Amino acid sequence: MPLNPKGPQKTSTPPTRSSSRLAVNEIIASNSEVKDIVSAQNYLTQTAMAISGKPYSVDNLSDILFHITQLPGMTLPAQNAIRAVAFLLEEAAEIEMADKVAKLVLTAITPQIAKLQDTSGKTSRKDFIRFSEIF
Repeated sequence: MPLNPKGPQKTSTPPTRSSSRLAVNEIIASNSEVKDIVSAQNYLTQTAMAISGKPYSVDNLSDILFHITQLPGMTLPAQNAIRAVAFLLEEAAEIEMADKVAKLVLTAITPQIAKLQDTSGKTSRKDFIRFSEIF
């Protein structure tokens, strides 16, 4: 087969995506028993991937993904992709939790910081010198 004299041709699709991939809405509309949140929850409990009544937290969902990788017939590329998503979900959950904790801490200490700033603004230089002489 002769080489293209213009060199390799570029495609309009990014190299990491196949032009034959379906859009998410097409995947959801495809023939599957899981079509919405209710059928998703039912499927996961019926297949023992999830415990009925247990909340679907990010941690629980990542655990489910790890268990899915152990299903019979799961190919290595599918296992790796699912594991990657599970790890990324866990990291996203940790970052989200850290942000929430930081906001709670700031909300809790902000009034005390404001009081300290107000008190330090009222303290005269003489008071500061007297205080430093004690120590």
